[in-house]
Amino acid sequence: MNKRIGLLLLPAFLCTAAWLPGDPLPAITRVIDKFRKTYPQEKVYLHTDKPYYMAGDTLYFKGYVVNAEKNLPSAISNVLYADLIDEHQHISHTLRSPVTDGMATGSMALPDSLPPGNYRLRAYTAWMRNFSSDWFFDKTIPIGSSSNTQKATDKTSRPAVTQFFPEGGQMLEGLPARMAFKAVGSNGRSIAIKGQVTDETGTAVVPFSSGFGGMGSFVFTPQPGHVYTAGITYANGATAQVSLPQALKTGYMLAADNRDSAQVKLHIATAGVTAGQATLLGLCNNKPFFSTTISLLNGEASVNISRNKFPTGIAQFTLFTAEGIPVAERLVFVNHHDTLHVAAATDKKVYRPREPVTLTLTVTDIHASPVSGNFSLAVTDAGMVKPLQPEDASIVSSLLLTADIRGYIEQPGYYFTGDDTTRANDLDNLLLTQGWRRFSWTALQANQFPPIAFPAEKGLALRGKIISATGKPLPGARITLLPQQGDGYMMDTVTGTAGEFVFDDVQFTDQSSYVLQTPLATNSRATIQLNEWLAPAVLPAAWHNNSHEQALQHYITLNQPVLAAHRKQQQDAGRELEEVVVRSKRQSRVQEAVAPSLNLNGPGQADQVLTYEDLKNCHNLASCLEGRITGVRFKFIEDKSIRPSRVVALQPFMASGFNEQPMTVLLDGVEMTAATGLDMRSFNAADVQSIEVLRSGRYLAAYGTKGGNGLLIITTKKGGIDYDKVNDQSAQTNKLPEGVLFVKAMGYSAVREFYIPDYAVDGGKDIRSTIYWKPVIRTGENGTATIQFRNADNTGVHQIIIEGLSDNGKPAKQVVTYEVQ
Repeated sequence: MNKRIGLLLLPAFLCTAAWLPGDPLPAITRVIDKFRKTYPQEKVYLHTDKPYYMAGDTLYFKGYVVNAEKNLPSAISNVLYADLIDEHQHISHTLRSPVTDGMATGSMALPDSLPPGNYRLRAYTAWMRNFSSDWFFDKTIPIGSSSNTQKATDKTSRPAVTQFFPEGGQMLEGLPARMAFKAVGSNGRSIAIKGQVTDETGTAVVPFSSGFGGMGSFVFTPQPGHVYTAGITYANGATAQVSLPQALKTGYMLAADNRDSAQVKLHIATAGVTAGQATLLGLCNNKPFFSTTISLLNGEASVNISRNKFPTGIAQFTLFTAEGIPVAERLVFVNHHDTLHVAAATDKKVYRPREPVTLTLTVTDIHASPVSGNFSLAVTDAGMVKPLQPEDASIVSSLLLTADIRGYIEQPGYYFTGDDTTRANDLDNLLLTQGWRRFSWTALQANQFPPIAFPAEKGLALRGKIISATGKPLPGARITLLPQQGDGYMMDTVTGTAGEFVFDDVQFTDQSSYVLQTPLATNSRATIQLNEWLAPAVLPAAWHNNSHEQALQHYITLNQPVLAAHRKQQQDAGRELEEVVVRSKRQSRVQEAVAPSLNLNGPGQADQVLTYEDLKNCHNLASCLEGRITGVRFKFIEDKSIRPSRVVALQPFMASGFNEQPMTVLLDGVEMTAATGLDMRSFNAADVQSIEVLRSGRYLAAYGTKGGNGLLIITTKKGGIDYDKVNDQSAQTNKLPEGVLFVKAMGYSAVREFYIPDYAVDGGKDIRSTIYWKPVIRTGENGTATIQFRNADNTGVHQIIIEGLSDNGKPAKQVVTYEVQ
């Protein structure tokens, strides 16, 4: 995703009104404190069991949801969303997972029909949607298929491009300036370049060449009245001319020297500025860690800041004028090398196929003290799945770096694999060239804070409103949520002043079926409108970068036997299904009509059955049923608490019953009662597919006390039948009784348990790319955990990848290997 922006929007800053007269620092501090407390930020990281997959695989993941300020498990959101996005920016799969103590688990079954390509795995919370989607977790997941020779490769083709970024946001005439650059090739990956800066006369000024990631920087002094151009030669021999940003006559510059192990050295320079003071503010994850008022001597000043003032991560330094206008910004990375150490020891170095493995984890901090935390583990066959490289992305590089930078970061793990000067300089170049900010100083200064369109979710919710017959919102109306089947529970609430309602923390699972119902007054017919859940917009990715192409093809080749066995199982299942379909065509019209019934005795197992054919030319269901159902009478229910009394409902009763209680009515499995507005007059006969009447004890016994007064089981039309052949008026409109709404809600997605065959039952060959997946591992106060699993029939080197987070927000990654012979 192309998220690259300039570091500063200087014209916008300069046009903004200044802070109130006096020292601007208190006002600056107040506004940033308000932002971070009112809008706490979240980060998400997903640990997947493999870096790439093939159609037919199951993708397993562990989600880490943290508060961005300290990387502690987030207490903000309890629901995590994960989208699988194809190369056409379409969402192929969406999952919802419950978040407990900042952790979530999930799985995606990738169908065999899934087209190959470079997919994106995107994860976020509802709260994160209030801010830019740039801060969502977004990872490229190549997916291949042996049934299609198309490779999961980059389908985009763009010209190579090089961008230049002045340190701090701008250059000033006559002052030394650092200019950073980044070169990206036509495939979206970095490309090596070299070149020469010249002025408008063609005079050479300074040469330059790129280092890691196609990035680099150089220092030169732009002279008044001159224009500078970079002549570039790419690694493939192509050439280009790029104009450098124009140096300004007046303004501010902010430069940083991040090479000292004890302190960060900042230098401020100005041109054409008469003010004698400026303010410097240092943030990390939106929290202030340093601030000072600076006296400018001859327009310059230097500030040395102890690195110990900041935690590990990106430090953002912003320079403000004496009036409080932000004019320059610089990012530096502070690294205390305080990530966790994970010692992972297997009980043996060499195993046999199917032999059990005992793995002991010992997690300690920088002081060698034991650490409690939450971790996840994947064991893969290194011969089938490309071993994780040190430069690959991990929870460490994500939470400490990429989650706080806009734009695609190539091989982010590279910056955390050593402590040498070269890597430190490369990381500094990265921060000079990548746009970054979770907020705009201009907006905060104007007291413009983000609107909260998506409240933090403590659970899944159903939201909507009730509209009266006149089309106006209906306040103060009671609405009930009932499960259509299963072990769900009933909830009710009352609408607000705008007719709105919300059911919080509803325990949906997958595609759950619920009924929303509101009692109906005789002079009013209400309509229930449910808010539609829409996924965040999918913005085009900057590049479909696939560094696993060859490894993916190798993986597909080795997985052929597994895929063949899987397809044979599907073919066998398909033949069985065809036989079922053939038999179903021989069903009678009655059997066909009652097939979707939720009758506990079985569809059609009742004392009397009526179908849509029996309701031909009916409009009001109660009037149609009167006299057609044996042993049932319909009785008007009066409200005698008012004078004169008023009929409020028409309900069915057993004709021979001595108990003056109505029969139980089940509408598509949901019990309709007087309390929830049961009125047989409100049912449209054209919507009914079948009615089953239960009067005798042999059928009522299955319903216990609910069957004490008899049952009517009403099943609405489900489609798949040509109703028009027998009833011209029963077109398949699927209209529902007024005041009733059937809901198919996407709930928490079921997590597929990682499959481990029982060798006592299944003695076939067991070859798997993922040998073991365990998403939840807890280390206690002693910092240890023991995991046991069994090898498959794979031989060769196996790789164990451990990722996780301590209870105090420190990330960890470890990779170890063992061998199976």
